[in-house]
Amino acid sequence: MDSQFNSLIQSYNSNYVQYKITGNPSYQSAYVSAQQGLDSIISQLQQEVTSEKSSISDFYKSGIEQTLNGLQQKNRKLQRGIIIEKDDITAEKIRNEQPAPSPSQPMITTNQYIMLGVLGATILGLSVL
Repeated sequence: MDSQFNSLIQSYNSNYVQYKITGNPSYQSAYVSAQQGLDSIISQLQQEVTSEKSSISDFYKSGIEQTLNGLQQKNRKLQRGIIIEKDDITAEKIRNEQPAPSPSQPMITTNQYIMLGVLGATILGLSVL
């Protein structure tokens, strides 16, 4: 199409100049014919541009923007989940690195008090004798 367009422009220019110089009507019909060919090519290209604009508009109207927004929201949720997971892992590592608390002194049970009382009474009873 480019070569056809270029040849029509050259034909238009040369025939228009020849018509202006000579006034010969055959040059006039030749440049008018070239002009009509150029107008036809330009009209065809304009129709293609309009058709492509319509296709692009239909593409966006078909919900692609909503789909992209939905995917972005899912991506943000996954990122938050990954961050929370990393925080949990880090917290667990910190807890595991801390020394275990020392065991507290066991409480004395009632049976142990009774045995201490019996032992004390036995010692006291033996010392009185």
